[in-house]
Amino acid sequence: SPDAAVTDLLSAAIEITTGCQRLCGPYPLYGIAFFIGFGGLSVHGQIFAGMGEIPVNKALFFLFRIIQGIIAAVCTYILLMVFPIQQSVFNSTDVPMTFGTYATPVASAALVILSLCFTGSVHQKQLRR
Repeated sequence: SPDAAVTDLLSAAIEITTGCQRLCGPYPLYGIAFFIGFGGLSVHGQIFAGMGEIPVNKALFFLFRIIQGIIAAVCTYILLMVFPIQQSVFNSTDVPMTFGTYATPVASAALVILSLCFTGSVHQKQLRR
């Protein structure tokens, strides 16, 4: 119904997580990609709150987020022409998730080493200040 479509689209424009959940199924994937690229007004509010004293043209920021959404939708549309999908998206909301055994000892050790390297690099940058 038209009212449901308006509610779905407004929900996606305001809050991306709930909006994408409402959009999955009856809407095309590139439409969902637009809203993911756009980010939602609640995310924009969080960004503005976190910027503090940084001077930013909010209208220009909003315009660029719309452009980012359009780029995400166009890229998704093109990729779907190259790699067509045959299964529903977000089917994990209906089907229990299964996890593979990807955490090998070597991969776990590499993750720990990289985490230590990252922590050390952050610590070094703080010491330089």
